[in-house]
Amino acid sequence: MERTTLVAVFACVCVYSGTSAREQPPADCKPSALNIPGAPYPCVYPDNRVMFRVVAPDAQKVRVRLGQGVDMTKAPDGMWYATTSPQVVGFHYYTLSIDGAVVADPATRTFFGSGYYNSAIEVPEPDADYYTLKDVPRGEVRQRWYLSKVTGTWRRAYIYTPPDYDTNTKMKYPVLYCSTAGERTSRAGTSRDTST
Repeated sequence: MERTTLVAVFACVCVYSGTSAREQPPADCKPSALNIPGAPYPCVYPDNRVMFRVVAPDAQKVRVRLGQGVDMTKAPDGMWYATTSPQVVGFHYYTLSIDGAVVADPATRTFFGSGYYNSAIEVPEPDADYYTLKDVPRGEVRQRWYLSKVTGTWRRAYIYTPPDYDTNTKMKYPVLYCSTAGERTSRAGTSRDTST
């Protein structure tokens, strides 16, 4: 009986979510990057509060299970809404409890974590653009083996070379030498030689 109720509740939520996806959240609440295409909820406010919407007109109690959890309030149109306190930046699992049945939110992609399937939201980093890939000239990290006069063993060095390192052969670049514990301390200089 419990399994039948869970399936019925989930089907009800899926059907209603599809028909009401046209209603948009407040202008300053941006849909989570993990929503299915076209789903406006959940959405994230600039202060990292998250607004959820669930369409379950026949439900008696709906709760978002995120952190301590948030009870949702039923609006006259049969939709349930809740807004959390500000969340930390990053990825968050959550589920919905609809009259005691725990289900994934059909408005988001599903992720497997903590031993079961969950929904998830992404609270964006304010300066995330800094970390996004951009089409700019890139250097590379090279590996070189060398015989260490200090340890008497072969060691591996990692060397970053700028994008124009191989074409601008007359340019001298700054170098920072870092050693592991037990060897000499770090020092700076200039060099073109990546083999020693």
